[in-house]
Amino acid sequence: MISTQMEVARIQNLKEMASKAEFSALQSKINPHFLFNALNAISSLIRLRPDDARGLIANLADFMRYNLERTQDLIPISDAIKQVKDYVAIEQARFGDKLTIRFDIETTDTNIAPLLIQPLVENAIRHGFQPSRRPCDVIIAVREIAQGTEISITDTGIGINPNIVEQLYHGTIDSHHIGLMNVHQRLIMLYGQGLTVEPRNPGTRVSFVINHKEPSCFALSLSKTNT
Repeated sequence: MISTQMEVARIQNLKEMASKAEFSALQSKINPHFLFNALNAISSLIRLRPDDARGLIANLADFMRYNLERTQDLIPISDAIKQVKDYVAIEQARFGDKLTIRFDIETTDTNIAPLLIQPLVENAIRHGFQPSRRPCDVIIAVREIAQGTEISITDTGIGINPNIVEQLYHGTIDSHHIGLMNVHQRLIMLYGQGLTVEPRNPGTRVSFVINHKEPSCFALSLSKTNT
């Protein structure tokens, strides 16, 4: 019996190590993806508005410094929102009054993995707002519900193609939506459930729930590395 228990424990440890490695690999893909897009945004401002470009470089530095220091740890939602605000400063400097970003954040002590919210905001801007360039509102909301903490990003853009939603749920989405797929996969690993994508008129709502009552063993192991 002892030998069997030791073997079960060894297999569980191997599974957790494999999950952490896969999670780390997924998260490492987001950093260069974000950096590439952010540098493109800053480069568009350098000639016309160099002072603004310098300020945005500081936002980018803060964003990357914090994220690179916390590759696997879970972080407070307040820190994740700070990451989003650094990113949003870059995008709002580019698009001015055409893009309105609003935050509707309830106080919560929930912890989440870095770069779960920002890629969804980026997706709303790049695939909801940019193709049409019509004025667009993006709302980032955090609220407590019966099941846990819900994080949602709602935009008034052109909307999402239903085929993309199906591809997301089936794991066959193309590389143009790497951020969306990446977040979906990491959420499944952490909490057992990925993104919910809802068409709106106009726009799209993307959300996920952090269930406080039944966190996965993998999520708990990440939490322990942060304490």
